[in-house]
Amino acid sequence: KIFNYLIIFWAIIIGYSRIYLGVHYPADVIGGAILGTAIGLIWGKITLLYLQKLPPDQFRVLVLISVMNIVCVLVQIILVFLKGFDANNIT
Repeated sequence: KIFNYLIIFWAIIIGYSRIYLGVHYPADVIGGAILGTAIGLIWGKITLLYLQKLPPDQFRVLVLISVMNIVCVLVQIILVFLKGFDANNIT
């Protein structure tokens, strides 16, 4: 439950920073938030419908793959912060 609040807080902070830095207009950020929320809700419903039809052993495999993907993304984020990120030098 707290994870949901943290993700929402993180999205709001990033959206605010985009406006504050002048990278996006407020309408861009709000429109992106609305579109992202709608896509997330729709995709979540589709995923739940699909997962309910799976046998338990296949469900466990999908959960394991999902956890591995999340760990990989977190490791990449940590590496970016450790290495440093220069937006002007993207290769």
